[in-house]
Amino acid sequence: MFFIKYLRTLGFDVTNDIFAENAWYFRNAMVRANYSDLQHSVHETTEYLELFLRNLLLGEKNELHNRSMHISKLLKSEKVDIDAQKADIENSQIDIDKLLANQYPDFSQIMKEHVKVMLAAFGLKKYSEELMLRGILD
Repeated sequence: MFFIKYLRTLGFDVTNDIFAENAWYFRNAMVRANYSDLQHSVHETTEYLELFLRNLLLGEKNELHNRSMHISKLLKSEKVDIDAQKADIENSQIDIDKLLANQYPDFSQIMKEHVKVMLAAFGLKKYSEELMLRGILD
């Protein structure tokens, strides 16, 4: 509505008809005029907005198709096969009971159980960092 009022102040005799018929196209043309994704070589362009305005102001009959604005063809993404092989997130399996018995023989059985629960919940790396911060692990 504001755009129509603005055009009228410039002396153009415009109605809401073309906006009503092409509302989705006009909205998408406005987005494309302001959208960039440099990583995928998508640059803002006013060409679609210009086609709309040429139809509106100059009475041209340019075809206004939303599919011409799609950038999906520019976004070629490769699918990653996540089922091929499970990643090894730990360098090796550690015998927690042996570790605790050798390095911390004075830990109570309850403390050892708490350590096992923390390892199961957070993994060895996060747990090791926490114990180092607390001065329990070297």
